[in-house]
Amino acid sequence: LGSKNERNYFVVALLAALGTANVIFHLAIVGALDVAPHAPIKFALYLVLALVAIMAGRVVPAFTGNALPKARIVQRPMIDRLSIAATLAALAADALELGPWFVAPAGFAAAALHAVRQAGWSPLATLRRPILWSLHAGQAWFPVGFVLLALASLGVVAPAVPLHAFGLGAMGGMIIAMITRTALGHTARPLGAGGAETAAYLLVHAAAAVRVLAGIAPGFGYAQLVAVSGFLWAAAFLIYFAVYLPRLARPRLDGKPG
Repeated sequence: LGSKNERNYFVVALLAALGTANVIFHLAIVGALDVAPHAPIKFALYLVLALVAIMAGRVVPAFTGNALPKARIVQRPMIDRLSIAATLAALAADALELGPWFVAPAGFAAAALHAVRQAGWSPLATLRRPILWSLHAGQAWFPVGFVLLALASLGVVAPAVPLHAFGLGAMGGMIIAMITRTALGHTARPLGAGGAETAAYLLVHAAAAVRVLAGIAPGFGYAQLVAVSGFLWAAAFLIYFAVYLPRLARPRLDGKPG
């Protein structure tokens, strides 16, 4: 408010809603509210997912265009607004358990709009730049997740399957992409991903794919697939911890504060 950054006022409302979900969860756990504990958890996940979808529309095309001036970045404000509107509609319909007549159309619409939105950001131009394709890979889980959400509402896949695509794929993929990029920038290092970062990116998305597969085809060894997914996920962030803790614990390379 002090900086008059009106563009980010919505984040205050999201944080308030997230805090409300947290309070509801704890009240449900102690029996003070007749609410299933998983409901506020899903609601909180969807709040963060909505924030990631909004912020991705700002950073992914901007970072891609800045690093690859020859890439044809096309941003369509109407598509951006429609994709976010469809995202909120689909997530709200599922959180409120409105049924397949609402969730399925909204989910398929959100998937299509996210695919069209990302296609304008030249994702294929980033294939030789892990620091960039990691962002696009995280974003690519949005259309996948919304298709799975629609299918889950129709009973084609288990209800938890889209949650893993969203949580591990979209959110996890964007998190590992952003925390490596920002750490490099804030320690005055070149914005380029080496072998360790690339391995972490691949491990996160492999973990998401394996976890989604476990839900879609549990007959292939559900418990084993879940365990493999967990190990892949943990390995990705252990790599980040091992590589970035020394960097973040030391002064910036250029001697500046921060």
